[in-house]
Amino acid sequence: MNRTIIGLAVALATAMPAFAQTIDHRMASDGVITQPTTADDLTVRLQDLARRTDAAHETAARVALIDVAWPRDAAEFRAVGGSVIVVVSAATHDPAELPLARVYLRIGGREVALRRIASRSSVAEPESLVARTVGAYREDDVYLAPGRLMAGQGTVQVDFKVNRTGFDLSALPMPPPPALKALVAGRTPPVEGGAVAAMLIREYPGVRWTPD
Repeated sequence: MNRTIIGLAVALATAMPAFAQTIDHRMASDGVITQPTTADDLTVRLQDLARRTDAAHETAARVALIDVAWPRDAAEFRAVGGSVIVVVSAATHDPAELPLARVYLRIGGREVALRRIASRSSVAEPESLVARTVGAYREDDVYLAPGRLMAGQGTVQVDFKVNRTGFDLSALPMPPPPALKALVAGRTPPVEGGAVAAMLIREYPGVRWTPD
C-alpha cells in the first residue's frame, strides 16, 4: 500500500508491500512508522502543520493535506476497480470555503475530477492553535482516484467553494507498490460490492464518515 500526505511545504509518503499485514508509512522527514491512518492521525497532522506555521510567525488563509492509500494486493486492486483511496483534509478561516468544490487531477492539458464517496466536518476550538493559524473550519473528504492516473505524471489540485481554485495538493506520480505495477497499466475492472468500504474501514479505522 502506498500513502502520501502533503500540505503546503509539508510532505509525508507511505508505502506497504502487498505481502505485509501492516502499513509501512515512509515519512519524508519524520522517519518510518507502521500503522493505518486513524482519526487522531488526521488531527495531529493538522496540529503539526499549525505548530510549524506558528513557529514561522505566520498564518495561512487555508491549508489542505492529502493521504493516498493503494490497495494492499492484486486481488483488492481488482476488487476496488483499479482505484486508490484519496483522503483530503482541508482547514480554513472562512466557513464559506467549505465544502470543497472539487478535487481533481491535472494531467497535461486536461482535468480529471475525482468522485467523492464520503466526508466529515468539524470545527476547532476558537482559541486553539489550529484555529488561529490554519483555520477552525475543517473537512475531511474521501475520493476514489484511478490508480493508472495517480501513477502517471500530473498534479492533484483542489478548488475551494469560494476564494481559491487550483490549490496544489501534490505532484504526481504516486507510485504503486511493486506488486501492483503490472496491473496499473491494464484494463480497469468493475468495482465489487463492499470492496471500497472494507478498504476504507481497514485503512482509516475509527473515522466516522458520512457516505455521499
